[in-house]
Amino acid sequence: MPPAASIRRKHITAESIQSAVHDIVSRVPHTQRLVVCGDFNARTGQLAVSDAQNSDNVRTSCDTTVCARGRWLV
Repeated sequence: MPPAASIRRKHITAESIQSAVHDIVSRVPHTQRLVVCGDFNARTGQLAVSDAQNSDNVRTSCDTTVCARGRWLV
């Protein structure tokens, strides 16, 4: 996901990019493991997905910084 200033300059909305990512991710069955790789320009710190159905859903990070995109991504 390009930096916010870059998408504004290109007249692309963050919502349209988020929607495209959601469309792709939502095609993966919930019973399957999903690994997301890429540059989302998102600081996710130590946020973890809360998922009562998947108790082995573990995420660790040394980074403690969280930004708005990080919250959206997680």
